[in-house]
Amino acid sequence: ALTISGCTFENSDWEAMQITPAEGAKIDIRNNVFKTSESDVVKEQLRHVHIEMAYGTDFDYEGTDIELTITDNQFLGETKEANMGVWWVGKASKLDVTGNYYANPDAVSITLSDKSFKRENRCDLIYPARSVADVDVDDLTAVALVVKDEFNATAHQTFEAAVAAADAGATVKMLADVTLTEKQTIAKAVVLDLNGKTISSTVDEFITIAQNGDLTVNDATGEGRIENTATSGSAIRIETGTVGGILTLTGGSILAHSSNDAAVYSQSCGGEKVTVNIKGGRIENDGTNSYAVKLGSNTGTINVTGGEIVGGQHGLYVFVYNVVNISGGTILAKTGNAVYSGANNKITISGGTLTPGGTAAALAIGGGSTATSS
Repeated sequence: ALTISGCTFENSDWEAMQITPAEGAKIDIRNNVFKTSESDVVKEQLRHVHIEMAYGTDFDYEGTDIELTITDNQFLGETKEANMGVWWVGKASKLDVTGNYYANPDAVSITLSDKSFKRENRCDLIYPARSVADVDVDDLTAVALVVKDEFNATAHQTFEAAVAAADAGATVKMLADVTLTEKQTIAKAVVLDLNGKTISSTVDEFITIAQNGDLTVNDATGEGRIENTATSGSAIRIETGTVGGILTLTGGSILAHSSNDAAVYSQSCGGEKVTVNIKGGRIENDGTNSYAVKLGSNTGTINVTGGEIVGGQHGLYVFVYNVVNISGGTILAKTGNAVYSGANNKITISGGTLTPGGTAAALAIGGGSTATSS
């Protein structure tokens, strides 16, 4: 076992410490101060703490069964790379890196592996952390992890900060439930992994996909949800424009409880039309006279290949000049039509289940609309 405690490391020339644990190693690093205060040293000091598992030419990494504790430390000042780098730790290991103070929490890199080259960046494991260096209160928590790829990720203390920090194409993985008090606009391509967590609000259309936004929502647990908890208003609005917004649901739930409204809503504002892809998950509005999904006039295309769409009145409501393609999934209405179509829509049904409420028809078609089924 190795214990390092009560030490101060200042202006180290390369790294304050580098440790390569053997299988079964027990390491305890606590109550230390790591700092850089000279600008010329910062240029040369790569890291304060560097712990990396040993590995061979075939990436047969060790460190699958170690015990590593790094807690009650202060990481002060800047370093050239990571303040702390802990790499290739086996996922079965016991790892506790909470309860530290970091002058720059983003300058931490922790990767877990499964004895292969593939690794998972888990810098969120440093939370709860401390906001004040010399106060032993773990008051900082992370609510979302922005994952660029398997090598690069950053943890954030608010959902808004995570979305702002995400590059186009990145994944925002939820780590905790959040309640939004203001609208959040998605104006780029973002994958939102609900990870079993809830994003809720009482604000109408609290997630808005801008005209050039592209939001994919997934959730492997089946418990994650985006929910407007008020009795009025939508959860997600999709905007048209120069480039129409895109919503893709592959898992999780999008919920509303509003009367005369929709959980997911889009109304044409001119320009290119929106696209809604329902591949899995669930969209539901259980309010009276409500819809799960509503496309307004000349708004766009909805493709339903899986998942569930459930409305208090109609499941899917398309007004005029829209395109609907249904090849899978379930669309259910509690009192009205599973699919209600106004005038001049183009509807193609090649699969899926449409279940109306009461004595209503599964599909209602207005004048000028065309419906093809197979």
